[in-house]
Amino acid sequence: MRILYFVLGWFALATSACAQENPPPENPVYYVGFNYFTGDGGLPESEVFSNYTAALEPIMARYGMTLETYRVVNGSADALPAHAITFGSAPDPESFGAFFADPEFQALFPSLVGIIDQHTVVFTREAFSLAGTTEADNILLSIGWIKEGADHHAAILARDAAISQSGTQYGLETLVHSQGMMANQGLADGGIEVPAPDYLEIWRVEDPHGLFDDPMYREAESEARNHMDRSASYWLQPWS
Repeated sequence: MRILYFVLGWFALATSACAQENPPPENPVYYVGFNYFTGDGGLPESEVFSNYTAALEPIMARYGMTLETYRVVNGSADALPAHAITFGSAPDPESFGAFFADPEFQALFPSLVGIIDQHTVVFTREAFSLAGTTEADNILLSIGWIKEGADHHAAILARDAAISQSGTQYGLETLVHSQGMMANQGLADGGIEVPAPDYLEIWRVEDPHGLFDDPMYREAESEARNHMDRSASYWLQPWS
């Protein structure tokens, strides 16, 4: 599969670049999957996807891989639409490759093709996980593509600092913040490389309405739009 060639090639380059200075004992693979169904994300697609992930997890476990699956319940995601989002990991590129070659995975994979309209995988620098959160938590995944130039990146850092300051009183907590390293869109051999988001972050917030109505937050978000090519956000709940 073309996605496998992309990730193995990228990890080979990354490992080569830093090997002399700081050789890592292992190269874990972290990724976020964005799955947009052919229908409206209703019962037929959800059932097929549930059956697929249930069968997928024990196959992944053979290779030391993990999978968490979440339903998108709300958000603003025209830039990268999704009904379901997955967080995955593999201990190293070799395990990742062995998983793709597994006969059981090869037999299972076609069941997903018929229900997916768009499938995008973003490989990230840090691991993504919502272990320890509950259905009662308000969880927001936010991603963005920043315009080129150091000033634009500096402005987004300033935005993050302002939001952290204003968000304390609303129970805002950043659970994960990472950089997109590379991305692939499509299934099987139809996949193509696409620009990865510059940042992906997960927030937990006790009072989202209070946060979004806060003048400092609104000003910071408004200013940030001048420095973004595009962005998307997803409110998540555990898949069930």
